[in-house]
Amino acid sequence: MPNPQQFTIDVDDKPTILTSLRKHLPESPSWSAVRKILRGHYVLIGGVLCVDEARRLSKGEIVSVRDKPAPPPPSDKDVKVHY
Repeated sequence: MPNPQQFTIDVDDKPTILTSLRKHLPESPSWSAVRKILRGHYVLIGGVLCVDEARRLSKGEIVSVRDKPAPPPPSDKDVKVHY
C-alpha cells in the first residue's frame, strides 16, 4: 500500500504515467512496483482513476497516489437499462 503522494507534471515532453510515478515516488520503485500501484486503483489524474499504463501526461496535470484503492470503474453488469 503506497503512501499518499501528490505531484504536478511540470515538463512539456508528455511522459507516461509509469515514468512519472517512478520519478516522483520515494526510492524510485521498480517498473513492476509502479504497475502494481496503477493496477491496484491507487492512482488518480485530476481526480479521475487511471488504469492505463501508456497514459501520457500533459504539463499542469495533477497526479495523486492514494493510500487506499479507489473503487473500480463501473462495468457492463453495473449498468441497467430500463425500457
